[in-house]
Amino acid sequence: MAAILVLVSAILLPVVAEGSSPSLAGANSRLALRTTTTTSTTIPPPSVTTIAGAPNTPTAARATASTTGTSTLVSWVPATSGSTAVTFTVQVYSGGTLESQGSCTLCTSLSVPGLTPGTTYEFLVYASDAAGNSGWIWTNFVVAQSGCAGGVRYCITANASSATGPVQHIASGLLNSLNTTMPSTLAPLHILNWRVGVAAASADPADWYWGDYDAAVAAGAKVTVVISNAWYEETNDGCGAPSPACGAATPWSELSNYQGFVTWYVQQFESTGRRPAYWDIQNEPDAEHVPGDYFDTQNAETATVPNLLSQFAAAYAAVKAADPTAQMVAPSLSYYLATPYETSLDMETFLNYSVANNLDWNVIGWHENGTTHNWAVMPSEEIQSDVTQTEAEIAARPSLGHPVVALTEFGYQPSINLPGEVAGEVDTIEQSGLSYAIRSCAYSAADPSVSSGCEDSPLTLDGLLLSNGETTGAYWVYDAYAGMTGKVIATNASDYTFSSLGSMSSSGAVTLLIGRHQSCTEASNANCDESASATPAAANVPVTVSLPWSGLAGVTVQEIPDTIGAVSGPTSVSSSTVEVSGGKVSVTIPSCSDGAAYIVTVKPSAG
Repeated sequence: MAAILVLVSAILLPVVAEGSSPSLAGANSRLALRTTTTTSTTIPPPSVTTIAGAPNTPTAARATASTTGTSTLVSWVPATSGSTAVTFTVQVYSGGTLESQGSCTLCTSLSVPGLTPGTTYEFLVYASDAAGNSGWIWTNFVVAQSGCAGGVRYCITANASSATGPVQHIASGLLNSLNTTMPSTLAPLHILNWRVGVAAASADPADWYWGDYDAAVAAGAKVTVVISNAWYEETNDGCGAPSPACGAATPWSELSNYQGFVTWYVQQFESTGRRPAYWDIQNEPDAEHVPGDYFDTQNAETATVPNLLSQFAAAYAAVKAADPTAQMVAPSLSYYLATPYETSLDMETFLNYSVANNLDWNVIGWHENGTTHNWAVMPSEEIQSDVTQTEAEIAARPSLGHPVVALTEFGYQPSINLPGEVAGEVDTIEQSGLSYAIRSCAYSAADPSVSSGCEDSPLTLDGLLLSNGETTGAYWVYDAYAGMTGKVIATNASDYTFSSLGSMSSSGAVTLLIGRHQSCTEASNANCDESASATPAAANVPVTVSLPWSGLAGVTVQEIPDTIGAVSGPTSVSSSTVEVSGGKVSVTIPSCSDGAAYIVTVKPSAG
């Protein structure tokens, strides 16, 4: 994979994004993860005086620079006496200046990417909990490297002789936002999974709107139906979209009615001959305590963890009463929360309750909709860490059976349509161990005629299309991804701001889907809020591919630009025929732009 991974889970506490929207599937309820970052300041390290009751100082802090990229692994040993530290913070210093910092929870190491090759760094580590900070400890000095020839910062390598498994198109999932008029645009993307809501418009399912569901099935996708969308429409008394004054009835206040509705809904749905792959019980239950997210202000106060859990148990029994063979996904948390935190439902509590109540879910899912460009919470680290932890939690509870793990939504609203960012998420998800992942949808300031990008007309395939039906850059990333076949091959990007997903087909053709994703500025995307100064300069990026065959190779480079508005397709950057030398071919992506994606192909050629 292109970006580095934290070797020990780094779990960061979430901050609810301002203006978060209703907890209906696809309604763009977003939570963003934040850590503190400073740039080129002379802030002194924290006080060495340990506050009474605070953690003791960690020991054995060590920094180890990567030889294949610009990252450095910082590790330490937590103190064995005193209070148990909740958080460990790593500060990055160069020449006595604090460059940045990041934190992780209950961890013993953190990978710091994006360092400048040839520059000397040292790192300060300290622990903290509610009582305060420990003293600090310094690591050894290290000189950052890149692993690139000539010491340049950016380069990408791929080894087509090293396969990591078949191409599975795990990230080929969409949420709502389709209709029966899109087949020609949709077909090339080969969407495998779709998550939709179908409201029970009347007692007769013949009156229900089946457009989304039927179009998804016609596209060949496995379809997940979100029951909470139907419950909302059934019980909100026609007040409209969720707001502090408008919301659904609380299932736990009328469990018998709720259970009866769910059983009836599933029976009526399936009586039409339509049978979803999965029933999703409740979208983002952990966010329901926020007034206006799914309930009104008064009802939101009752959205406690015990009440939410009782809802899951009731819904599970109701679905099974309607169809004993039905498969279900839960809990579809709005963000990954491993252990109890304040009033939010967490994964550990949910799984323990499921074991105690014999709830055998087929899919354990959650959303990864929050991220930043801060090095401590890059998607490659966050998603992989959460998948690994969830798999371990399931394995520790054998009575759960063997549910698969999925992202029922992914994608951060401001950057969800940046081609480079999309390529990075696809790369991470394809190699994550997930069973499937559903791309989220969001309002786009670049296309204001579409109010949500999810369900409201005109429909846009989660922002892959503009409101007039024209394709965006993100669409062409998915098109390139759909065209990748055969086996996933090993790749490496020297810097965390690049990603590269590689494949080799049965004919020996190699495809690399490369993304650059450092900044998110309004100049390139109307949803972004970083200043123009955050955009790095374009860079020449050498790409080296090791091949299991010899002779001549046809090498092409195409760009998918980060452009507001329509993109008719990838543009040609270069095309050449070269001799495979020493089992390798090399090509340079000239003036590689931040936010853009690139397709590099290497095929056997007759000359």
